[in-house]
Amino acid sequence: MKFFYKTLFFCTVVSRGVSGYAHTQMEHQYTCPIGGETFKQTMASSGTSYGAMLDFKPYGPIAAPWPLAVCPSNGFVMYKHDFTEQELALLQPLIEEASYRSASPHYRAYRMMKAINAPIQQQ
Repeated sequence: MKFFYKTLFFCTVVSRGVSGYAHTQMEHQYTCPIGGETFKQTMASSGTSYGAMLDFKPYGPIAAPWPLAVCPSNGFVMYKHDFTEQELALLQPLIEEASYRSASPHYRAYRMMKAINAPIQQQ
């Protein structure tokens, strides 16, 4: 019985120590589709969620909400890897608005998706 409690204590200590390193970050290099600016940004690479709160926000060593890359000069949010020329033409007037730049990156991404008529499930 003593062995069981020692093993349980050891597993608890080890699991707590490992969970602290479950959220990792890496620096990535990006090129802004509008303007062509090259910049580096630290982004979340991985994370672990142990469940969700009542507002569906995950808890644990995880970035929530997941960070988005933002061009420093014009505030363009790179919520996906590739944008078509047609999408960039629709987004150009949007990113020049003052109200666009004052919003959070996730709200800017929503406005961008709405401007290019992305499916409602993405928005």
